[in-house]
Amino acid sequence: MTYRTLAALPMLCWAVALGAQAPDSATPALKPVVRKTVLTFNPIAIVAGYFGGDVETAVSSTTTFGVGASYAGFDNFNDYGALEAKVRYYPQERALYGFSVAGNLGMATYREDGPYYVYDANGNPVYSGGATGTRRTRATVGTELSYQWLLGPKRRFVTVVGVGVKRFFGAEDYSSPFDANVIPTARINIGFAF
Repeated sequence: MTYRTLAALPMLCWAVALGAQAPDSATPALKPVVRKTVLTFNPIAIVAGYFGGDVETAVSSTTTFGVGASYAGFDNFNDYGALEAKVRYYPQERALYGFSVAGNLGMATYREDGPYYVYDANGNPVYSGGATGTRRTRATVGTELSYQWLLGPKRRFVTVVGVGVKRFFGAEDYSSPFDANVIPTARINIGFAF
């Protein structure tokens, strides 16, 4: 009798565990929170005086479409700005959540000016207060791997980290960021989901 009881004990535990997992009809089921759009920005860049941000909207269970913008004013003479359209693929079929691969296409502009100097009688440069230089605008294409979390009970707070590469087309010289045809990119953004 004891052996039969011991043999039946695992079956009894298994049946109790299955019963505990069954939904309780007295408790209403919680609806999963579905977010369609996220708005994020880079807080580290803002503290440093720059801007970087993204808007992303789910268009299917695996795909989102978005726009990213960035601006950096290095000093009174140089600045950089970019605007890109992004398509992001979520292989786990939960758009806006988890791992994603993105492709982007856009435009970047860079102003590289220098102070204007005149020379005194001894041939020494004297700053005149003006500036010389040009603005260069180039098409860009890139890719990015990222991971995104929607946090909190209502999935409103967003954290995202990503790394990628960007290619500039039409690079002409070696005195600006456009001298390298390919540069690495990174983002550490926070924001909100709607």
